[in-house]
Amino acid sequence: MEEARLILAAAALLLLQQPPAEKCKYCRDDPKILSAAGLVGHGPMPFGKTNSDDVKRFLSYADPLFLESAHFRIASTLEEYKIPEKDWKRMWAELNELRKLFPSIPPKLRVLDPWLRLHLYAQRCEALYTRFLDLVGNKEGDFRKTTTRPYMGEGRFLGMKDKYEVFLHKDMRAHLDLLKEHIGVSRKKPQMWHFTDRGALTVSIPAIDDLRTDEHLHANVAHDLGHNFVCGFRHYSFDPPVWIVEGFAHWFEREICDYDSFCSEEAAVADMYTGTDWKAGTLRILERGKAATLADLVHKKSFNDIGREDHVIAWSKVDFLVRGVPQGFPKLLNGIKGKTDDRNLPIGTDLIGTQRDVVRAEFGWTFAEFDAEWEKWVRKAYVPQR
Repeated sequence: MEEARLILAAAALLLLQQPPAEKCKYCRDDPKILSAAGLVGHGPMPFGKTNSDDVKRFLSYADPLFLESAHFRIASTLEEYKIPEKDWKRMWAELNELRKLFPSIPPKLRVLDPWLRLHLYAQRCEALYTRFLDLVGNKEGDFRKTTTRPYMGEGRFLGMKDKYEVFLHKDMRAHLDLLKEHIGVSRKKPQMWHFTDRGALTVSIPAIDDLRTDEHLHANVAHDLGHNFVCGFRHYSFDPPVWIVEGFAHWFEREICDYDSFCSEEAAVADMYTGTDWKAGTLRILERGKAATLADLVHKKSFNDIGREDHVIAWSKVDFLVRGVPQGFPKLLNGIKGKTDDRNLPIGTDLIGTQRDVVRAEFGWTFAEFDAEWEKWVRKAYVPQR
């Protein structure tokens, strides 16, 4: 007993000798400042299969920072980032928005420290969430668990019960360790996951190689959240058609810049398109008579089935639905995700037939007629104006 008491006393003394946890110098983790900025705080919070405190202990060597916003829980081990001169104008606009909430951010700063990068990505993720709501024509209060029709999901986060999660890693080690510990896989690419017990969709992103560039990382976050938003829309009860998921993710990403991410199944390599001008690429593919038809795309069962030029055509057909057809994208997505049985529960069977029925009911087209209307729009919308 005496030995145990001495051990506990020594442990308590060690804790007292530990330096206090560093606080964010911008929000100071002050509830009033955070609330005014639409934020919850730096933790503790649920995250992954456990919580932020557990993740901090497990990845203690990486010293992750956490921030919870209205719709996200974000973790980061990103290091400071020197803003390239070519990016000053773009990033100052974002930082000026942040400065309205946190006046202590220096004007025209050249280096982002880890805390500021964390706050910047919270702002960006929330902006992407708002953009998605606009694209699907919904507002915040539309999503809730209800027994009445229409079925809108299991919770208020686009239909998910819990918030979306993003982990940004400065290197590969913590990314791999986190995946192995939390979901039992080993994958060097960004990994999305559904923690079904909490109803949370998570993505872990190693910010290495091309993603060390801030603009590329921002675009990749948009791509990965595009996946999770489409899957989570009106609840992730089944996998939506892969051409819509990947096509929209490309579309969402290319609103940020022309950096492109490509998804593949585990242990596979995506067939990547290397061109940067996807409008011109679409026209070239059409001229060669190689454009995938909608009937081709709806039969793609996995990301590995999507060929390099299929990525471009899937992107273009989503572009057509967003910009060329009134309410085209939400009509197709709602038609797929809103199909329910007599108990008002989502039905994910016969997705090919469902897509055919939705295209007919919402647009009055067969698949072939959809392709004809898409091609007519592309040949007008993608030709450079003189």
